Amino acid sequence: MDQAQLAELLLSTTDEERGPLLMQYSTLADLNLVWTLKAIYDSLESSDVTRARQSSQALALVAQFTGDIVSGAVAAWVEGMVVLDDGQMEQAVLDLDRAESQFLSAGQILPAAHTQISKFRALAMQGQYEEAIACGLRARDVFSRHQDVLSIGKIEQSLGNLQFMLDRYVLAEGHYR
Repeated sequence: MDQAQLAELLLSTTDEERGPLLMQYSTLADLNLVWTLKAIYDSLESSDVTRARQSSQALALVAQFTGDIVSGAVAAWVEGMVVLDDGQMEQAVLDLDRAESQFLSAGQILPAAHTQISKFRALAMQGQYEEAIACGLRARDVFSRHQDVLSIGKIEQSLGNLQFMLDRYVLAEGHYR
């Protein structure tokens, strides 16, 4: 069995069955499995909400099993996105802040910034526009330092949309460019 097969197996089992599976395949329960489960979540979040949630639950258990801070950060990040999609904005911000903090504690600056794309959305949806803008600008600075052009584009688009919504057309235009 490889990690992709274990990830799929974890998705198709109950919480009670996942623990023994992790014990049986403990050599596969590592950070690579965590990122595999995150990738599964990302591929399913808009097309199969039930399986996406199952990947989040499996991810939380794997993170708990490994005890690794980065695994915990990834699990908190995904849980933040799950509750964000459920409309629980305040909880999403808390989970995403926890994920960011854990990534930063592990020296993982770029993944920490990626959590802020979702946090931006949660803050904006709560009407906390200035906090959302500050969050987005901080993330954009990290993406710029790491030359992550795709993420720069995502955050610039979001910043532009928010500025436009706030009738700040010149600022919005700057982000769109």
